[in-house]
Amino acid sequence: HGAPAMRAAMAVLAVACAAIGLGAPWVLAGLGRALVELAQAFGVARPDAALAALRGSLGRVSEGSAGLLAAVAAVLAVRRLLLRGRTVTAAPTWGCGDAAPTARMQYTASSFSQPVVALFRPVLRTAERGTPPRGLFPERTSFASHTSDPAERHLYRPVFAGAGVVLRRLRWVQQGRVQLYLLYVVATLLVLLLWKVR
Repeated sequence: HGAPAMRAAMAVLAVACAAIGLGAPWVLAGLGRALVELAQAFGVARPDAALAALRGSLGRVSEGSAGLLAAVAAVLAVRRLLLRGRTVTAAPTWGCGDAAPTARMQYTASSFSQPVVALFRPVLRTAERGTPPRGLFPERTSFASHTSDPAERHLYRPVFAGAGVVLRRLRWVQQGRVQLYLLYVVATLLVLLLWKVR
């Protein structure tokens, strides 16, 4: 959550951003002379007219933003007035109106990715298993799916398995003795020096 001083600094910056956005025409007017000189340096024709047109556009944006904020404040005030004296409870955002939702009823990553997975089913080879509902009042149903990674299954896993077989045969090199490791370093340096001399 952060310290109060850090939150206060962020609040000041947020208020400053909102003030600059709502008061953009006045901010632009304060920077007018500097902007005109900068535009003249870059060869912009009639910078005063361009600056006036920009101020008009920013004025309309600021008025629209202020109107939107006023409308939101009015809606919140009306909501608070209508809910006065009533009991307000919180519920899950995607509860779908269920009386007692559980974690087993939530959307999962598989449900969101199902359209794309179904489109590439010939490549992904998704495995599905479950018990479909039967009858008017089914007692128990289940569904599960698993999509393995083709690259992992056909490329990375065989490559690393082969590398593991080769490296296991070289395990005798790793003895756990510092003196032997220093000998490896010295031998490597000697080989490099001899190769450089050649």
